[in-house]
Amino acid sequence: MGFDLTRPLLLGAGLIAIGVVVVTWLRMAPPFSVGRARVALALRVVVVLFLTGALAGLEVQTTPSSQTLMVLADASASTQSARDVETRMVQTILAGRQGSNRAGVLSFGADPQVELNASSNPQFAGFQSVSNPNYTNVAAALQLAASVLPSDARSAARASSRAVLSRRTSSSPRRT
Repeated sequence: MGFDLTRPLLLGAGLIAIGVVVVTWLRMAPPFSVGRARVALALRVVVVLFLTGALAGLEVQTTPSSQTLMVLADASASTQSARDVETRMVQTILAGRQGSNRAGVLSFGADPQVELNASSNPQFAGFQSVSNPNYTNVAAALQLAASVLPSDARSAARASSRAVLSRRTSSSPRRT
């Protein structure tokens, strides 16, 4: 587990704000008993710390126990000559899984096709589906990949699910 800051310079502003809170507390004592006044100071410092963390873009990073990987392979006409290389690349990716990670394969041209559902023991021999090779629709492939993820990967570990694009990528349908 680790953390990341998107705007670390704002941590300095947070330290200054904490200093202002403490100096204000020391100069203008609250009308409470000493114990309650210290609790009030502690709560104010905690609030300033949380605000500083939020403004600095504090992110806690965790590693899930297992992940689901969907490999998306371009099956358009422009990649037909490299189909064997693409098959070997997909097999290498699937073989490189670790532990109980699941993997699946989609191919796409105009329409995406599920070649292999996500499983913990994927056996991929080659591409079987035939899609219209005159188009490349990566957006539809990504949508299908997200929809065929196992339910636990979609709900509990959305951030731990990944899609790997094989070969050329595009964000919109494209005629080849």
